[in-house]
Amino acid sequence: MLFGAIAQMAFFAQAGAIEVDGDVAAVRSQCLEFIRLADGGERRVVGEYIDRVVRVDGQWLFAERAYRVLMG
Repeated sequence: MLFGAIAQMAFFAQAGAIEVDGDVAAVRSQCLEFIRLADGGERRVVGEYIDRVVRVDGQWLFAERAYRVLMG
């Protein structure tokens, strides 16, 4: 199990760009992860989410989500 190898983790996300077209929006956000592994190792990862969200009954919901590592 992936999370069994993780002793501690901090996750910080920042919205980058939001483009709204009616009830659909394209959202790009970046994240920074600090990971301390159970074996004592540490990792830092910078990633990016590319999302498509839709408004349903006044609430914005994820329709698609893609993630990629920018720096690892």
